[in-house]
Amino acid sequence: MERLALVTAPSGYLYEEPQFTDQNGSYYQVADEVLMGWAVKILDETNGICRVLTHYGYQGYMSRNRLMEISPDMLKKREESAECFFTCAPLTDVMDRPKVQGRVLLSLTRGCFLTALPQEENGYRRVRLCTGLEGYVPERALKRRLDTDRYLYDPDWNFLHQKAPQEYSCEAFRKQLTDTALSYLSTQYRWGGKSAQGIDCSGLVFMSYLLCGILIYRDAALMEGYPIRQTALRQLKSGDLLYFPGHIAMYLGDGKYVHSTGHRDSFGCVINSLRPNDPGYREDLKQQLLMAGSLFLPE
Repeated sequence: MERLALVTAPSGYLYEEPQFTDQNGSYYQVADEVLMGWAVKILDETNGICRVLTHYGYQGYMSRNRLMEISPDMLKKREESAECFFTCAPLTDVMDRPKVQGRVLLSLTRGCFLTALPQEENGYRRVRLCTGLEGYVPERALKRRLDTDRYLYDPDWNFLHQKAPQEYSCEAFRKQLTDTALSYLSTQYRWGGKSAQGIDCSGLVFMSYLLCGILIYRDAALMEGYPIRQTALRQLKSGDLLYFPGHIAMYLGDGKYVHSTGHRDSFGCVINSLRPNDPGYREDLKQQLLMAGSLFLPE
């Protein structure tokens, strides 16, 4: 029987190996980060370690104690709910009362999924987490969720079906993508990270698209079957993606791009340029630029 689950911790890491540490106690490499409320499929389980498939088609290993199983029907019902939201602030405290003097029950990073309840007071909204915990968060810290879990329960769905929301023009949606990416500026670089506490290069572009409703491939590569397709470098527009060996960035226009980098001279989520006369020019990346990818190509 198919096993689906929700992530119950504010943040959980997927590892490349089922044993998280080696014989010396050193951790194996992190493959990805998943956030509270995200759905996964449990492919198999051994000694409390699950091999899981994420709702965007990525695999890794994580602890069973960070997951709560849910039926496909319940997952579908949750997704179709009009009250499915995500946290959009870098950090959001869930409070026991709708006021700043309330007790902090839990802190959530940007991108956690939760249910918004009808109660509103003092600019706060009552919410329910997937664990059942209820509390209050500032309404300004919530946005309606736009992506989908259908990959996990609908065998006829694929990532190429995704389109920009109808209420956006192409240019408006490009701006939505770049604004979302820029909201991570100054976030530290963290290998495998996808949160405002630490994020890597592919995590940045993935989250920028996810929070705008589009699921793309998580790594720094073009992948067949996902909605980003190769485009000519001369046709670059804002919101398109730049691919380097083992690295990825989002183009902003006028030669500039935003990315998360572990480079010693521009560490973290920063803006750099492809133009030699611009401040922030990275000659090393300009010379290694392989190709560009875009969501906005004609069928």
